[in-house]
Amino acid sequence: MDGEGRGWIAWDTYAPGAGAAGASYDVLARSYHNGKLFPVIPIAASARMEAHAAVAVDRRGRPWVAYDEAGENWGKDWGFLVKDKGIGLYTSRALRVVCLDGQRNQVLEPEQNIQEALPQAIQLYSSLPSIHADSAGRIWVVFRYLAGARTRTFDLWGANGGWETAAIA
Repeated sequence: MDGEGRGWIAWDTYAPGAGAAGASYDVLARSYHNGKLFPVIPIAASARMEAHAAVAVDRRGRPWVAYDEAGENWGKDWGFLVKDKGIGLYTSRALRVVCLDGQRNQVLEPEQNIQEALPQAIQLYSSLPSIHADSAGRIWVVFRYLAGARTRTFDLWGANGGWETAAIA
């Protein structure tokens, strides 16, 4: 909710395309105010997998959206016998954060890419973000990452690890 009573929601949707290779997950948002739903705004709508959206509003009334991003055809069949290959679940994964200019419904990128700000050791397996605005005006992203995996397979799955939680502002 912003200071004027406008609520913001963000979600992911699966958009079917021409064949399995043309479908993808996208992130959308919209606001609700005085009993009215406003138009849907595409936050991330590409051939890549964009999912697991979360939204928070800063003290200036701007909605911030965090989500996961992975490559095209994420989670689709991808073994060596498959003709139109997808990619494995953790072959490509990144956290993304954007700010929405509520006046023009324009999606704005922050100055620094959140994924590049993470320590190298947790970049590959970071996922499932939630986002929060604190009273000082900072935006925090809380997410999970795979820690302590002793075995990495060819599909980048890390066996014998455990998920831990981290936060970044």
